[in-house]
Amino acid sequence: MESEKRKTKIVILGAGSFGHAMAHISSHNSTNEVVIYVRNKVVCDYINKNHINPKRFKDTPLPPNIVACNYIKEAVKGATILVHAIPTKPTKRFFQENLKHFPKGVYYLSTCKGIIVETH
Repeated sequence: MESEKRKTKIVILGAGSFGHAMAHISSHNSTNEVVIYVRNKVVCDYINKNHINPKRFKDTPLPPNIVACNYIKEAVKGATILVHAIPTKPTKRFFQENLKHFPKGVYYLSTCKGIIVETH
């Protein structure tokens, strides 16, 4: 009896250029379920309807295992891995507002780059 492959839910926090790239890379394994957390509902709906990010890489269709979600609590529910692709400056506020929604024991990969000027 062949064992069924277990889906990995990877949530990309941020729908900018880098988040878009991370989603594409994460989707290469077709058993992965990839969710892009998008703040803007209009962009979220457009991605889900047309499978294209209207603001980034407009000529590159998103693979079928990528969906968008604009509700953080729903996006991270059942996640195996969270990929932080949000710019450095809003990161502190993002954590303050949303950390309570992150599943316990989830792997967290930060792709942040840059510094917060006020702290240096």
